[in-house]
This record gives sequence, C-alpha cells and structure tokens, in this order.
Amino acid sequence: MPAEIDLSFVIEEPKSPAEVGWSADELPLGILLRAVALQKVDRFVRAGERIVFTEGSSAERFLGEGVVVA
Repeated sequence: MPAEIDLSFVIEEPKSPAEVGWSADELPLGILLRAVALQKVDRFVRAGERIVFTEGSSAERFLGEGVVVA
C-alpha cells in the first residue's frame, strides 16, 4: 500500500515578474516541477567502501541531525 506524503515547497521572499522587470505580472514567482521521485535512502556502508564528503558525492545520505558537544 503506498504511503501518503504531504510535500511543501516554501520560497522565501518570492518576487513577481514585475518586481524583477520581466513583465507587468504582479503574481509571485513560483517553481515548476516536472517530476518528483521518492526512494528509500541507502545508508548501508560496505566493508572497505570509501565515503568522501564533498559536494555532489551523494555522501549526504550518511548525515543526520547530530548533537553538538561542548
């Protein structure tokens, strides 16, 4: 049975086309979604697997909220 998901996108301080000089349209700009794919995140680390935390490496799947210890 598929799970029900409530997905919201919030655009902070949306501008209208008029505000950015594109047209006289005063409606706030939004976003166009062509597709959304949801999948289970693989957080399994295999023996000998190297994890590199750099932009675009997809290693963010191993990051959690964490706790700051002073």
